[in-house]
Amino acid sequence: MRQEPYGAVLRAARIKAGLSQTSLAKILGVSTTYVCDVERGNRAPFTYSRNADLSARIGANFLDLEIAAVRSGSCERCNRLLDAALERTTRTDTEGECS
Repeated sequence: MRQEPYGAVLRAARIKAGLSQTSLAKILGVSTTYVCDVERGNRAPFTYSRNADLSARIGANFLDLEIAAVRSGSCERCNRLLDAALERTTRTDTEGECS
């Protein structure tokens, strides 16, 4: 399964929402430098609660943000387990077994 770095997922969500780094920083109450550093991978991904806040405020996909955040610090075994779980969910969703 393809892995997008957290910063790339964050940047895509910000751009999709039509926001600059400065605008996103103001929404989240952080500095523009902080947002820039997270997008470039120079800082750790946002926390679970900040990702939830981001999702609620700008309509970002919370699951995409969290998967990227988890992958950024996970060991290879954790990534394989996450891939397997996502594959199972995707397969189930496309087979129409979930309601």
